[in-house]
Amino acid sequence: MLGAFAIVLVISNTFFLFNRHLFINLILTAAILVLIFFLIKKAGKNSNLLTGNFFRAGAYLLLLGLFFEAWEGGIKKDHSTYSYYFVTSGLAFFMLMVFNGLAVTKAGAAINSYLSLNGSNPMVAYIVGGLLLTPVLHVTGAIAIFESMNSNAWLGFLKGVLFTGIVSLITALFTKRGWFWKT
Repeated sequence: MLGAFAIVLVISNTFFLFNRHLFINLILTAAILVLIFFLIKKAGKNSNLLTGNFFRAGAYLLLLGLFFEAWEGGIKKDHSTYSYYFVTSGLAFFMLMVFNGLAVTKAGAAINSYLSLNGSNPMVAYIVGGLLLTPVLHVTGAIAIFESMNSNAWLGFLKGVLFTGIVSLITALFTKRGWFWKT
């Protein structure tokens, strides 16, 4: 249940900040944070201490970032602002809550294991798309099919999911074979 609210918090902040609905975002964020706080409080001793720590750190950083949002012209990645640093750090703690909750289920543990294969080989994950997958698409001629997916938003989304999924699978394969790229 906590994980679902944490995901809603991440998605709503991403959506409302992108569309510049700042007041709605602040109210919704505050409401979800209060709800998560009471769910953790209700769980009491059954609640994981780590989850509580993730919540406190995430809530503090997220709210701090939302209050800094009006400074430096709003939240921006390039040239990054304090709001960007605090909001993304806060949302990262809420995603850690989600992954921590997933780890206790069998399906969630499998998802975490797969994602950790990518995370343990980040240099390969960074370069596979540009230096392996894109040239293969060009050589095979499949790039034409791939580029035709730019015709509307949903196909563009599907293109992103396919590209990221293939990169992720290749990275996981490299990691399982022990082929690491270290700096």
